Amino acid sequence: MVNSNWFHVSIFISLVLGVMLLAGGVSAATYSVCGSGCNYTLIQAAVDAASNGDTINVGAGTYNENVNVTKSLNLVGAGSEATIVNASNSSHNTILITANWVNVSELTAIGATSAGKAGVKLYYSNYSKVENVNASHNRYGIRLMWSYGNIITNNTLNNNSWPGIQTWQSSDNIYSNNTAIYNGAGIVISNSSNNNILTNNNIASNDIDGIQLWYSDNNNLTSNIVYNNTYGIDLTSSNNSTLTGNNASSNRVDGISLNSSSDNILTNNTFYNNYIGIKLNGYSNYNLIEKNNASSNTQYGIYLVSSSNNTILNNTASGNSGFGIGAYNSGNNTIKENTADSNVNYFGIYLWNSSYNSVLNNI
Repeated sequence: MVNSNWFHVSIFISLVLGVMLLAGGVSAATYSVCGSGCNYTLIQAAVDAASNGDTINVGAGTYNENVNVTKSLNLVGAGSEATIVNASNSSHNTILITANWVNVSELTAIGATSAGKAGVKLYYSNYSKVENVNASHNRYGIRLMWSYGNIITNNTLNNNSWPGIQTWQSSDNIYSNNTAIYNGAGIVISNSSNNNILTNNNIASNDIDGIQLWYSDNNNLTSNIVYNNTYGIDLTSSNNSTLTGNNASSNRVDGISLNSSSDNILTNNTFYNNYIGIKLNGYSNYNLIEKNNASSNTQYGIYLVSSSNNTILNNTASGNSGFGIGAYNSGNNTIKENTADSNVNYFGIYLWNSSYNSVLNNI
């Protein structure tokens, strides 16, 4: 399990070093971009002229271009409602970042609609920051590939045909306070993207998953609100992650589903008004499910299928339309000190075709 305190410290140190680099001493220059009266009328022209550590201020207006950032720069708009970067070629990323220590903020990036393209894409970019950016109406909103130690915060990601945020083999990043609505999926952490932190994101009304961890380990999800998606939070072949204080409610299928995912910790989460609150499926083993509220779901509160050696401890699974806690073809689980009362159509706790489980001190 990742040491989150050390991870935060290391990211902070890296960012301090990045600020020092971007400051660049007295030699750092500032360039302006606008329709007239500025240094440049195109963002790419300013990027080409700048050096590491320089700042490019982009004024209000719509800029029809694809921007490639190949240097350590600050690229700052006049606000996401004022500065619009619209991909002139939809087959390329609207903004592509291939350098380290790049800060992009206060603008909108739209129009990158072709396969694999994004409003903002970080490609082998480390210790960069994307903040207060509206990356909407693209194939992907923000996409990270082989990029580490970045901060993605306070962004708006709406109406992208694929995920609002997607990672590919990108670890040790922080995703915080982002809003992802009406995308193909909200946030997808995939393909060995490990040791990431997702916190205080608002994920709603996406076509498939709100948050998905796919073949990615040691991630930390805290205080995310995930609602009205098909699946709220989905872990597939993802292990050793911690989920605390999340609210995944009113999703059409599961509040959270673990599929072939083991050694995860779920504590103090809320899963309300889903079809199933918490589902462990397909050899999801050795997980700790503790102090969660999986109540008032339209079918089951907590449901284990072909999953063993899990600990279900001190949860509330009440007022569900089916049973509170159930297990099918699952063995050697501990179900202890849970509250599973007032479930409507079935039992509080119901086990079938399941052996060697310990059921102790439940209400």
